[in-house]
Amino acid sequence: MTIIRICDSRDVPNEVYKISDALGEGEKWWEAVELQKLILAHNEIELLKEDLRNLTQLTVLNLSNNKLQDLPSAVGE
Repeated sequence: MTIIRICDSRDVPNEVYKISDALGEGEKWWEAVELQKLILAHNEIELLKEDLRNLTQLTVLNLSNNKLQDLPSAVGE
């Protein structure tokens, strides 16, 4: 299981949205582990990108205690 926890941030790093593209040399795409949990709680995040839909295996998304006004339509798909 792959879990990413982001702390003390105003933005979600672009690498999170493209985690499946981040394979190293010699790694096989079918052996890559998809992100399942993304913990973004207790930051100052104001915006999430629609690229969130690229995280197809995501089952837990913790956004509590941020500065979000809206969620992208990808949340809940």
